[in-house]
Amino acid sequence: MTASSLKLTFFLPLAFCLGLWAGPHLLTTPVQSPTASIKDKSTKSETAVKIKAPGEPNLSQNNSSLESTPAEILLQVLENPDRHARERELETLGSSHFRHQSDWEKRLTEITDQVDRTSYLKGIILEWSKSDPLSALNYLTNASLGTRIQLVPVAVSEWAKRDPKTAEKWVTSSSFGEVRTQATESLYRAWALLSPEAAAQNSLSFSDVSLRERALSGVLQEWSANDLPAVAAFTATIKEGSLRSVALRAVAEEMARRNPLEAIRWANAELSTSNSNTGAIVSTVASIAGMEQPSAILEWLVNLPQTADTASAIAGVSSYRAEADPSFAEQGYLKLPAHAQEIAAASIAGTLGATNPLRGQEWLRQQSTPMQSVLTEEFTRGWASTHQEAAQRWVQTLAPGPNRAAAERGLKNSLPID
Repeated sequence: MTASSLKLTFFLPLAFCLGLWAGPHLLTTPVQSPTASIKDKSTKSETAVKIKAPGEPNLSQNNSSLESTPAEILLQVLENPDRHARERELETLGSSHFRHQSDWEKRLTEITDQVDRTSYLKGIILEWSKSDPLSALNYLTNASLGTRIQLVPVAVSEWAKRDPKTAEKWVTSSSFGEVRTQATESLYRAWALLSPEAAAQNSLSFSDVSLRERALSGVLQEWSANDLPAVAAFTATIKEGSLRSVALRAVAEEMARRNPLEAIRWANAELSTSNSNTGAIVSTVASIAGMEQPSAILEWLVNLPQTADTASAIAGVSSYRAEADPSFAEQGYLKLPAHAQEIAAASIAGTLGATNPLRGQEWLRQQSTPMQSVLTEEFTRGWASTHQEAAQRWVQTLAPGPNRAAAERGLKNSLPID
């Protein structure tokens, strides 16, 4: 393997961390409900809450809290310094206020923090959608884009649990954009819990490619968590290349997350077929399962046919192992086959540069001379990615020669491209 190919391989694991956001910020189409008004027009007064319903916030052990008004209870929740607990309690409180027909719209205006307000509103929308999802969705029409992206899928998912076909009609009639994209995935995830086969077949009916892929991915991830053989049989019927890749990736993600060793067995079965997308399976299983079972995943990877995707996966999992197990960087990687040693060594160098430069310098001195230049470049690149000035000072201490030239290349290549 050449030095240039090692450089390329070291960059490939970055694909594990990449994510994409897409979709124009357009409003969903408001739909009028024939049976309910847009707002919850409760006529009940702000009476004291005497009984705490099951699942509602456990605000105090004092009996006095049982006599608190909804406004007072909200204030107590907002004073909780634990933001995660506060957001959970706000969601529960929103559901309770809607269920008991408190003046939740007034309470909503009293919450100034946007995240807290969305948490409270999420509870309202969740409860509202159980009885009248269309009105809940109409209410969200006037909300901000960020709020709609978070809460429209909540309402659609609740709707789909009882009437997926009608929920689907609403989603497909809404305007294109990120709200619709998120709602589509939420719809099909909920539908998959009721009837995965029907949900999977319906997901293929979208004419829009991105929506079709998002819907199919949502169905297969839920389905594969419960019935992998049925999912495997369904994905085998998908012949179209890009759609099959989406399907395989969705299953690989869920399998790798839930049972890394089972994911290896599933991947081997898929890789043995002629029409499988090797890259999608290998990279997905390695990037997710490799964090939980790096030794088993690395052993699997080095025995696969060697491709660019496999080399990238070996580099990525070697980085995981180097960070989690110091002995792997010292001697463990030397037990790998020769082709994997070179890939792993470059990955280890970069990982040590980014996480432990002092140890990395000592490690570099122990490596064989033919690899010194490549490893020095990767080590410097990794170091400069986290502490550029310290890496620059170290490079200046090196004697003129191949290693210093390699370090200077690593320093240069770590800089962002203008």
